[in-house]
Amino acid sequence: FIEHLGFKDAEIAVCHDALIALVGGLGHDVGIVALAGTGSIVYGRNQQGRTQRVGGWGHVLGDEGSAYYIAVRGMQAAMRGYDGRSQPTILQQSLRHYLRLINLEDLVEIIYQRGWGVREIAAIAPIVDRAAASGDEVALAIIEDAVQELALATQRVIQGIFSTVDVSVVTGGSVWDGESQMRARFAQAVTMRSPMAKVIPPQNEPAYGAALLALDAIGKAQLGRYAHW
Repeated sequence: FIEHLGFKDAEIAVCHDALIALVGGLGHDVGIVALAGTGSIVYGRNQQGRTQRVGGWGHVLGDEGSAYYIAVRGMQAAMRGYDGRSQPTILQQSLRHYLRLINLEDLVEIIYQRGWGVREIAAIAPIVDRAAASGDEVALAIIEDAVQELALATQRVIQGIFSTVDVSVVTGGSVWDGESQMRARFAQAVTMRSPMAKVIPPQNEPAYGAALLALDAIGKAQLGRYAHW
C-alpha cells in the first residue's frame, strides 16, 4: 500500500495514539494528554523522554471516565430509579425517548439481545451529559465521578514523571465537548490535586500530531522539547 502511494523506500514508525494526541494538542511532546472518548487513557512524557500511562485497559478492566463508563452508569442509574432502589432521575424518561422505548424494561432487549457493542453503548453518554447540564442530581453525580477518575489518573502521571515541574495537561476526546462543562470541572479537580498543572484544550487534532512527528523524523520540523520516540 505504501509503495502505491509513491513511498517505496519509506520508513514506517508505529507509536501509541496517545502520543500523537499529545503532540497534536500541545505542538510538542512534553506534557500530559487526558483522552476520554469511547475509552479513556492518561498519558504523559517528560523532558527526559520518560513516559507513563494510567488507564486505557479497555471497557472491562478500566476506561474510567470514558463515554462508555458514563453511559453504563447512566443506564444503571435509570434502572435503579425504575426499580425504586434509588431516587428518580430524568435519565429514565430521556432513555425512553432517545431509544423510542414503550417501557424502560425494553432496554434489556436492546442491550442483551440486539448485541450492542462498546461504541453503541458509549453513544448514550451525551444523554447523561445533557441530564447533568439540566441539573439532574443523579446524572451530575455520574459526571462528577467520571471527572474525579480522570483527575486521579492525571495526578498519578504527574506524581510519576512531573513531580517537581509545571506541566500542561491537554484534553482530547468526545466527552469534553458536552454541555455539563466536564473540562472545567476536570481542570478544577486537577488543580486541586496538583497545583503545578494547567489544563488546556487541544490546539490541533491528533492527525496534526502524527504529521509533526513524521516531519520531525525526517528533519523537516522542530518540535522544540521533542525527544527521540
